[in-house]
Amino acid sequence: MAMALMRKHVQNLGLADEWRVDSAGTWATEGIGATDLAIEVMQEQGLSLDEHRSQKVTQEMMMAYDLILVMVSNHKEALQVEFPDQAHKVFLMSEIVGETYDIDDPIGMPLDDYRATAEMIAGIIKEGWGRIVELGR
Repeated sequence: MAMALMRKHVQNLGLADEWRVDSAGTWATEGIGATDLAIEVMQEQGLSLDEHRSQKVTQEMMMAYDLILVMVSNHKEALQVEFPDQAHKVFLMSEIVGETYDIDDPIGMPLDDYRATAEMIAGIIKEGWGRIVELGR
């Protein structure tokens, strides 16, 4: 959902040609689609996750991107340990708005939890856009 919401924000700003937004998991199993509830919540916002498939973070990805945003602190720590030369790029999404808290994956939770998570992520992207741009340079 974070990827779709970030892509939407970038597109709304007319920056889709300048920004590359992707999603990868710290310990992801390759090729898994988004959950039905994530798909539903994104559809409510006019976004599609139908083509989304999970992928594991790689060294090449870490090097290719200027900014890596993660949802939870143990993912941040894992990436910084596994890719120490890229550690300076890794931030908790909440750090973008000057706070430090995890955004838990709503998998296995009811639809309203997915909606709340999507709303939280969208709010952080909107409020923290200036910081995202700053860190992404």
